[in-house]
Amino acid sequence: MFPDSEIAKRFFCGATKSADLLTFSLHPYFKEELTKDVRKAQCYVVSFDECLNKVTQMEQMDIIVRYWSDPEEKVGVRYFDSEFMGHTQAEKLLEKIKKTLSPLDPKKLLQISMDGPMVNWKFLKMFPKDKSQSDPDAPKLLNLGSCALHVVHGSFQSGEKETGWNVGDVLRALWQLFHDLPVRREDFAEMTKTSTFPLKFCAYRWVEDLAVAERAIEIWPAVQTYINSHRKLPISKVPSSASYCTVKEATADPLFAAKLQFFAFVARWLKPFLEKFQTDAPMVPF
Repeated sequence: MFPDSEIAKRFFCGATKSADLLTFSLHPYFKEELTKDVRKAQCYVVSFDECLNKVTQMEQMDIIVRYWSDPEEKVGVRYFDSEFMGHTQAEKLLEKIKKTLSPLDPKKLLQISMDGPMVNWKFLKMFPKDKSQSDPDAPKLLNLGSCALHVVHGSFQSGEKETGWNVGDVLRALWQLFHDLPVRREDFAEMTKTSTFPLKFCAYRWVEDLAVAERAIEIWPAVQTYINSHRKLPISKVPSSASYCTVKEATADPLFAAKLQFFAFVARWLKPFLEKFQTDAPMVPF
C-alpha cells in the first residue's frame, strides 16, 4: 500500500488494534472534517434508509449527506453516520435524524430523500413541525416525492399479485427447493442431466427478478422431469416441504410456462426505466 515509505512498509497491526485506530482515531477526524465542509455549504440534502444489521440484530439507518464542496469544487455525496434502533416508527426516525444532524445548521437543510414506505411519508410530514423548521425565514423542505424505483418495483409486485398466478411464490420455492440441500441437487442433476439450478428470488426488487424468471424458463422442462420422477416413488421418499408442494402444483398447470414468459416480458419492459434513473446525473426534473 505504501511503496514510497520505508517506515510504512515495516508497520504491522493486528485486526483489533486496526479496528480501534479506525473507530477512535481516524473516524472522528474525518467526521469532523466532513462536518466543517458541510457547514460551509449554502444548503445540503439528506438521504436515509434502514436495513437489518445481522451482527447487531437491529435496524441500521445509514444517513447520507449531499452538498456543494468548495475544496473539491463539485457536489459531494458522503456517508455521514449510522443510527441503530429496534422500532422504526416515524417518531423514532425523527428522533434519530435530529440527533445525527445536530452538528449541522437545520436552516440549510433543503430536502430529505426517502425510499417511500408509509412510515417515511409520516416522518416527512412531521419534520417541518419541528422547532428547527418553525422559523419563517428558514427555507422550507422540498417534497420531491418518493423513490421512483421503489414505485416501479411495488407496482410490478401488485400486478403480479392481482393475476393470482403465484409466479413469485413459485420462483421463491424453486430456489428454496435446492438451496443448501446437496442430496436434492445431486438427484436433480442425475434425473435431468443438467447442472443448472434456480437463482435466488428477491421479494423487494421485483423487476430485478428478471434473471430469476429467465433461469426458471430455461430449466422448467427439467423441473417437470424432476417432479414427475417422484410420482413413481413411495410416499415416504417424496419430499413433503412447502417449497416442493408449491413447485409440484405449478408443474401441474399446463399454462405455467407461458405465465413465466409473461412475467419475464413485463420485467424486461420495465428494466430500462430503472437503469435510466440509477445514475449520478440530475434526474429530478424528470
